[in-house]
Amino acid sequence: MHLLIACAGSGRRMGAERNKLLLEVAGRPVLAWTLDAALASASIRWIGIVGQPVDQADILALVEASQPHKPVEWIQGGDTRQDSVCNGLASLPAGASSVLIHDGARCLVEPGLIDRCAAAVEAGAAVIAAAPVTDTIKRVDVP
Repeated sequence: MHLLIACAGSGRRMGAERNKLLLEVAGRPVLAWTLDAALASASIRWIGIVGQPVDQADILALVEASQPHKPVEWIQGGDTRQDSVCNGLASLPAGASSVLIHDGARCLVEPGLIDRCAAAVEAGAAVIAAAPVTDTIKRVDVP
């Protein structure tokens, strides 16, 4: 199974001065947590990280620090998420028949979830990993 990690965003919507995947959560960049899960997944054989040139050096340093035991490739992102995913799909290795696409900002993903999604895809299903909302959500008009 091949995996594309989309991380070509800028962090502007959350008011960050840099890509939110390079910001720290619990002492490590968000992308490091995501990459650890992908590398620990038994199903993933190849990882493509789709990002922007401004973040390439920092992202590749994270990849190197993770000491990957499977191929991890840099892929140039696009102007939109759709463009970035399209670039990622176009960059899959020859012969790739199945791919998972993961939003790198979802850093709480666990290897088991990746493996369950991969198994479903290999069985012919299209999947979206999601969790039910358990908290109350309220819409409020603020003056």
